[in-house]
Parts: sequence; C-alpha cells; structure tokens
Amino acid sequence: MNITCDVYDPIRKMVPTAPTRIQALSHHGQTLIILSDGLGAWSQGDEAAPWALGRMVEKLSVMKSDTKLDIVKIMTEISNSAYEKFCLDKNDPPSFSAAVVLVDTELKLTFFNAGVYEIMLIREGQVTEKSRIPRWVDSYVSNNVISPEEAASHPMKDVGVGPYFAARPDIAVDCVGPWKLQLGDVVILSDRRAFGLIPQQVSSYTGESISHTISEHNLQGVPVIVIKTVN
Repeated sequence: MNITCDVYDPIRKMVPTAPTRIQALSHHGQTLIILSDGLGAWSQGDEAAPWALGRMVEKLSVMKSDTKLDIVKIMTEISNSAYEKFCLDKNDPPSFSAAVVLVDTELKLTFFNAGVYEIMLIREGQVTEKSRIPRWVDSYVSNNVISPEEAASHPMKDVGVGPYFAARPDIAVDCVGPWKLQLGDVVILSDRRAFGLIPQQVSSYTGESISHTISEHNLQGVPVIVIKTVN
C-alpha cells in the first residue's frame, strides 16, 4: 500500500510566478509535506512564507531522526524567527501559519500545526479523525463565563486560541496523531474554515475540486492537500 499526494495552491494557479507555499520531500523512506503560509494578510506575509518554507525544507531534510520533538523544535524555531524577521508591528501577538504532515514507513500519519490549518481523515465516507483548534468561546464555557447556548451565537465563536492566535511568549506547535492509515483512506489538510464546506464523500475529489468548492463560499486562495492510500 502506498500514498498519493495531490497539492493544489489556487494562488499559484492564478499567478504561476507566485512563491510556492507547499513542498513534499522524502526522508529516511518517510514522506514529509510542508506548508508555509506566512503572516496571513500582513504586508510581509508574501516574503515570510517562502523564507520559512526554504528553511524548514533545509532543516527537515537533514535532521538525524524523525521524532516528534525534532519536528516541533524545527517548526517552532523557524516560525518564531519568521515572526521576528518579517512582522513589522511587534505589539501584535506572535503568529505564523505553517504545518507539516509526516507519513512514516508504517503509514502512520502525524500532523504538526503552527497556524490556522487542520486535518481530517475520511474512511468509508465518514470523518473518523479530525484535528481541532480550540476556540475562545470554549474557554469561556469551561470557566462558566457564558453558556453553551450563548457560545453558539457569540461574535467570537469562530476565533481560535490555538497556536496561531494565542497570546504566548512564542509561537507554539500542536501535534496530532499518529493515525494508522488504511487502504482507501482520504486525508484532507486545509484552512479550518474550509472543513464545514467539504462534502464527506470525497474519495474521487482532488485538491483542485475541493478548492473550487470552498472558493464558491468566498474562501479563496486557500491551499488544499489531499492524501490518499492506494494499492
């Protein structure tokens, strides 16, 4: 059993000369898929993304082992360096958007996230695994500040407090998995806002078709990565 990886970046599709945000590489027989989306809408974001991607590829390709700690350390170091180098307003909380998917030789998938991206595993037409960025309203509910009913209509109900938004001294990297992949599995990585727009019956979908689906809901420019297991 093997994996296929379909990467679709709508910005590169529209502007072929735009910097690449996604790169895959093989390391010790394992597959690494690296996404660097920079500083969002900030003026230096377009420069930060390729800068960070190049350094992550360089460091990940020569690391001596593939432990979770190694990858987390590399992502944390480069994400924080990118913020310091390219963010013009240091009054803003540290933020950067990057993700790494590792599929090892046993086809176990681990997701590393330092941004607004999430990943879900679809098996036989059902979402069986999904990462999740906590929301501000979740912390309000758990501390009895607001009720679950109030959270559902709260103005900040879609704002996360994960690594991208957290007011921390540095940028954190969350880790999800490993998930043991089976034949016929479909794994989708995209912006967290896109997941509610993607049908679950996506075994025949491509990164491009999913991108078109979510762009119809005014979520444009969002990269999509589709990983499938095949014979």
